[in-house]
Amino acid sequence: MKHSQYKEYSKLINIFFEGQWWNVFWMIFFYILKHSPVWVMPIVIARLIDLHSVEPNKRINMLILYGGLMILMFVIHPFLHPIYIKFQSKIARGVSLDLRIKLCRKLQQLSLLFHNRTRVGRLHSKIIRDIDVIESLPRLLTESFITAILTILITFVIILVRAPITILLFSILVPIAIAVRRKYRSVIKESAKLFRVNFENMSASLSDMMQMIPVTRAHGLEEYQMKTIIEKITNVFKKGMEYDIISAKYISISWAGFMICQTVFLIGAVYLSFLKVITVGDIVMFNSFFASVSGSILMLFGTLPMLTQVKESIESINEVLNYPDIEQNEGKIKISNVYGKFEFKNVYYSYPDSSEDAVSDITLKIEPGMSVGIVGPSGCGKTTLLFLLLGFIRPTKGKILIDDKDMNEIDLRSFRNYVSVVTQDTVFFSGTIKENVAYGETYITDEDVIRALKMANAWDFVKELPDNINTVIGEKGVSLSGGEKQRIAIARALIREPHVLILDEATSALDVISEKLIQDTLELVMKNQTTIIVSHRLSIVRNVDMIVVLDKGRIVAIGTHNELMKFDNPYSRFYIQSNINTTV
Repeated sequence: MKHSQYKEYSKLINIFFEGQWWNVFWMIFFYILKHSPVWVMPIVIARLIDLHSVEPNKRINMLILYGGLMILMFVIHPFLHPIYIKFQSKIARGVSLDLRIKLCRKLQQLSLLFHNRTRVGRLHSKIIRDIDVIESLPRLLTESFITAILTILITFVIILVRAPITILLFSILVPIAIAVRRKYRSVIKESAKLFRVNFENMSASLSDMMQMIPVTRAHGLEEYQMKTIIEKITNVFKKGMEYDIISAKYISISWAGFMICQTVFLIGAVYLSFLKVITVGDIVMFNSFFASVSGSILMLFGTLPMLTQVKESIESINEVLNYPDIEQNEGKIKISNVYGKFEFKNVYYSYPDSSEDAVSDITLKIEPGMSVGIVGPSGCGKTTLLFLLLGFIRPTKGKILIDDKDMNEIDLRSFRNYVSVVTQDTVFFSGTIKENVAYGETYITDEDVIRALKMANAWDFVKELPDNINTVIGEKGVSLSGGEKQRIAIARALIREPHVLILDEATSALDVISEKLIQDTLELVMKNQTTIIVSHRLSIVRNVDMIVVLDKGRIVAIGTHNELMKFDNPYSRFYIQSNINTTV
C-alpha cells in the first residue's frame, strides 16, 4: 500500500470512527474473546495428539484439562458473540444515522442549482444504498483485518518457538499476495466505480419513470419508456456481472496460490517430522495454522473488493457533503421582522453553464405592502428574478437590498420565515389536508386551517370530503384535481400569515371559475403584505399596484395596467391580443 493510500484509508477510518473509539475498543476486545477458540484449538488438538508420548499417569489429567478448556471456550461463545454484535451494531448504525442526518441537512443547504442539476434517483441511491454499504465497514475491519493480523502474528510466534525453519515458506506467500493485490487492485476499483455510477443512473431513471407514468400513458409511450429503462437495468446487470467476474478471478487466483503453498508446507512439515524436528501433533497444528493464515490473507484479498465499494460509497457521499455550492448563513445578521421592501440595483445574473446573462441591468424598487406583477414571454427571466429575490441564487453583478439591508449580509433563513411561496408545481406528501396545509407550523389548530382554506376559496370543496380537513389526499395529492391542489397550496402559504407572499404561476392550473375565486381572494389578502405575482394570465395582475414587464432578461416597462396600456410594449400587445382571442 502506497503511503498516500495509507494516509487516505487512515483518514477515512478516523472520520468514520470519530467519537466512537470506546465502542471500537470494546467491539475489538469482545471479538478477540469470542474468536479465541479458533486460535487456541489447533494448539490444544496438537497437545491432545501428542499425549501418547506423555507419561501414562499424567495422560488422563491432561486429557481432562485440554478437553475442559475446549468445552469452556465453546460454552462462553454464545454469551460473548451478542455483546460483540451489540458494539458493532452501535458503531455501524450510529454512523449510518449520523451520515443520513448530515446528508439530509446538507441537501437542505445546497443551492437550487445543485438540485436542478442532480437527479433525485441519484440522491436516493446515496442516502440508501451507499450508506448501507458503508455500514459494513466495522464488520470488515474486525472479521477480516483484525482476524487476519492476529492469526498471522500468533502463527508467526508459534512457528518461531516450535520450528523456525518453516518461516521460510512465508517468503513464498508474501510475494504471491503482493503480486496478486497489485495486479487486480486498480481493475477492481474501476469496476466498482462503474457499477456504482450505473446503479445511480438506473435509480434516477426509475424515479423519472414513476413520475412520468401519467404522461407516458397519455401519449402511448409505454414501449419507448420500457426500452429506455430496460437499457439502464441491463447496464447495471452487465456492470454487476463484470464486477463479480473480476472479483471471482481475483479470489480464485489467490486461492490457487495459497493452496499450492499449503501443500508445499504440509509436505515440508511431514518431512521435518521424519527428522524428529517436530511432532505429529505439530504437523496438525502447523497445517491448521497455515490454513488459517492462508484463509486470513485470502479473506483480506476477498475483502478488498468490498472495501473498495465502501471507499466508493464514501466518496459518493462526500460528493454531496463536500459540495461547495451552499448557502452561507453562519455568522450573518438574523432579522426579527420583514417589512417587505426590496430594491434591485443594477443586478445581473448568468447561470454557471451559460455565457449569457439570464437577467441584466435590473433596477427595481418594491415598497412594503405593494402588490407587484411580473410578466413577460417564456424565458424572459421571470423565475430567475424570483430566485434572486428569495436568495436562492446571488447576483453575478449588482446588489439586492431587503428592508435597506444588503442581502449578502442577512441570514436568509430568518428572512424566509416571513415569506410564503406558491409555485406552479404544487408539492404534497401522503398525509391529510390539515397536515399539508399546516406543513412546518407547530401550533396550528383546526380553526386556523379552516380559516386559511376559506381565504384560498378551498373550504367549499374540502368540507364536502368524507373527513374534510382530515381527509388523506395521497402522495403528491393524487386524489385532488389541479385546481383543488393549487388552492390547497395557496392555503398553506396563507396560514403562515406571511409578510411577503410570492405566487409563481400559482393560478396556471385553475379553471376560469376557480381563477376568479382566487383573484377575488388575492385582492383581499394583497392588502396585508407585499405580494409578488408571476403569471402569464394578465387578468391576475391587472389590479396590482405595479406591473414589471420583462423581455430577454431586461425590464422593458414598469407601471400600472392603465399606464402600460397607453403606449406600445409587450404587455399592451399581449393584453390586446388576448382580448381579441377571447372575443373571437
